[in-house]
Amino acid sequence: MDFSYEIYVVTDTHGNKTAGVVEEGCDCIQICGMKDAENNSVYFESDAHHLHTWCRDNGFTLNVIKKIERV
Repeated sequence: MDFSYEIYVVTDTHGNKTAGVVEEGCDCIQICGMKDAENNSVYFESDAHHLHTWCRDNGFTLNVIKKIERV
């Protein structure tokens, strides 16, 4: 049996990094602990497909790592 998931790695303008995981069949993700260009805390909780736009709008870098594990 295969189990797939995606790891969303977010880097803010100050070099801080955080990540969220979305499992197969789910789409909700929460990102916290990030700072915008003015050093204000920002927070994201929504469907993962909106994360790309949120990162672009806040000047963040987003890397998505797709993983498949055999269990």
